[in-house]
Amino acid sequence: MPTEDAVALQAKVDQLKQRLELMQRAAQDNEERIRTLLSALPVGLLITDEFGTIEAANPQCLALFGSNQPASFFDQNASLFFREGTDGPALIVNSSRADAKTKEVIAVRFDGERFPADVMICSFSTKVKKQLLVVIEDVTQRHEVERLKQEFVSMISHDLRTPLTSIQCYLNSVTDGLYDGNPTVLKEKSRQIEEDTARLITMINSLLDIDKLEAGKMEMFFDIIPCRELVQASVKSIMALAEQRRIKIDALHIDKSIYVSADKEFIVQVLVNLLSNAIKFSPQDTSVHVECQPLDKFVRLAVCDHGPGIAEEFRNRMFNRFEQAQMSDARVKGGSGLGLASARAIVEQHGGEIGVNSVQGEGSSFWFTLPRVII
Repeated sequence: MPTEDAVALQAKVDQLKQRLELMQRAAQDNEERIRTLLSALPVGLLITDEFGTIEAANPQCLALFGSNQPASFFDQNASLFFREGTDGPALIVNSSRADAKTKEVIAVRFDGERFPADVMICSFSTKVKKQLLVVIEDVTQRHEVERLKQEFVSMISHDLRTPLTSIQCYLNSVTDGLYDGNPTVLKEKSRQIEEDTARLITMINSLLDIDKLEAGKMEMFFDIIPCRELVQASVKSIMALAEQRRIKIDALHIDKSIYVSADKEFIVQVLVNLLSNAIKFSPQDTSVHVECQPLDKFVRLAVCDHGPGIAEEFRNRMFNRFEQAQMSDARVKGGSGLGLASARAIVEQHGGEIGVNSVQGEGSSFWFTLPRVII
């Protein structure tokens, strides 16, 4: 029989074991929470010793630098992955740089590709040693937003300020009596100003409409419409421009039995935009073809030209805002870079897709799809 002292001692041992088990479970829970937190953070994290030698990395950091092997980071100095300029000296990662201030640098992936990144180095200490936490955020998207903002300002400066200045000069001339007694010149100048004003109104409407379209807030009225009707309305709207530039529009072979579900006014707007671009970039005395091809659940409409074509690296960006305006001759031909972005938003709100096929020197084919209706 165990003595009372032995029983009491065993009870204390059991209590200590239970307490130790609770502490171990709490420590495991804390470790799991920390790992979950590090994995969920949208930034890359490196843990190094005080001299910058990497000891741990979170999954986001592995993805940022193009590696799926955590061991690829270990025992390397974090400074190897950063530059302070495109080809400048390395950003030194050590305890003397741990001031918790964010600095933009150039980060270098394992394959040598570079990307802009915000880096912050923080110092912390454990009971064992001093360590560093390196926080890395890819700011490529921020740079892209800045680029788009600059392009927008450039577009506003060129495409809005120029015609407004022209209108102001014209009004000043009329006020000063410059055209008094010369109605022919006055009519000619008035016609030019009318075109500038119409272009301004179109551009402002595009700016206002595209935000609504991309947000899905533009009200549309869908109806069952024959494709031939959509094409005929579009050709009629653009015929004056085609005749002026001596371009023939071939849209005679559209099957009248092909129907789609669409808002007529918006789809005519898309076709007019594509036809207008095709006419502007086509050589004189050539033709632009409109095609209509029934698929399984969709109908594919295409506008094909014999223009200069589009460079492959530019095709993926054609339907972004203001991208068309960056083409070397788009400014000359009056492109603002809003029409194709608006067209994409309209087509996508119809449940379709839009794209372009092109061969440089041979022409382009802009196409989009609409839901097909079989009657």
